[in-house]
Amino acid sequence: MEFLAALAGTIHILKKGADKYTRYFVYFLWLTFIVDIIGAYPSIAYHSKYEYFEFICNTKIESNYWWFNNFLII
Repeated sequence: MEFLAALAGTIHILKKGADKYTRYFVYFLWLTFIVDIIGAYPSIAYHSKYEYFEFICNTKIESNYWWFNNFLII
């Protein structure tokens, strides 16, 4: 859903133009989408039994708390 919202916002900006606040909101939507995609690595690792991300097994970055807590600052 985030992808569709960001895509629709981008299409709106390209077709009709927008003020700076609308542009910032669309940029924020794209940033949120990218952060959620990158933050999915623990579930991919867990469900693949750490076949794809074996280098994170038993490390501090095995969970994605650090990634999303940094995003909360934004």
